This record gives sequence, structure tokens and C-alpha cells, in this order.
Amino acid sequence: MRRIVLVFAVIFLLLLSAVVFAENEEDQSSLEEQMEKMGYAGYQLPAQQIQQYPQITPEQPCNGCKMEDRCIPYGAKFTVLAQAGENQIVEVPVVCTYGGITPLKEVGAFCNYNYECASNMCVKNTCTTLWLLIKNWFAKVFSFLFPG
Repeated sequence: MRRIVLVFAVIFLLLLSAVVFAENEEDQSSLEEQMEKMGYAGYQLPAQQIQQYPQITPEQPCNGCKMEDRCIPYGAKFTVLAQAGENQIVEVPVVCTYGGITPLKEVGAFCNYNYECASNMCVKNTCTTLWLLIKNWFAKVFSFLFPG
């Protein structure tokens, strides 16, 4: 009986990890591909922002994101300059995550860590804000007043 329970537990954990991996698969695209999806023609890394991170050689391991000859630690936020139109340049906030450099996520997006969100708040794998949490809490507490 214990073996059957153990087998089902292992199968459940494998299925659960496969679902989480599938949700995170979209984050594995390069920054260039993500910027194109957002409608930007190209991007440029401001050199002065990257210069503050340690310089490494190609052989050295990097516990973060390698950008040119620098190692940017996980969770580090900075901006890139993106070309939005013919003559329009905008700053896009990005962060170094385990999937590489990615744009910060907006409220409602799937997340694993606080630093992935523009609001810096990831609750139950969803980017949120403090105001939204308070609003939802009050809605639950006083839901008996407004049924249906």
C-alpha cells in the first residue's frame, strides 16, 4: 500500500513539474525576440549602466546574466533604449532573471520572483500591487454584503 501511494506521489510531482516548466517556457526567448513581440524595432544597452557590474573573462563562470564582458547578478534591474518608431526612442525597464535579460512584467503576468515584476510584488505566481491585494481582501471580507 505504501508503495502505491509513493508511486502516485512521484507521478503527481512529475506532472506538476511539467506544468510549471511549460508555463516558464515562454520566458526562455531572447531579449531581442521579446522586444520584437512588444513592437520595438531594436534595442541598445546603455554602457554606463553595465559598467557598474564586475568585468569577467569568457572562461569565468557568471552567477547571473552575461552581457558583453560583464556579469549582471540575478535580480538586477536597469533600462534599455528601444526604438519604438521611426524617430522615437523609449526606455524599457528590464531585469536579469534565470531565463536571461527580460522586460519587467506588468500586473497579472506569471512570475516566480518579486524582482520580475514592475511592481516588485509576486504573490501566488502573479505580479500584483499592494493596492490590488488590499482591494481583493476587502472584497472577500465584505462579500456577504453584495452576494452574486
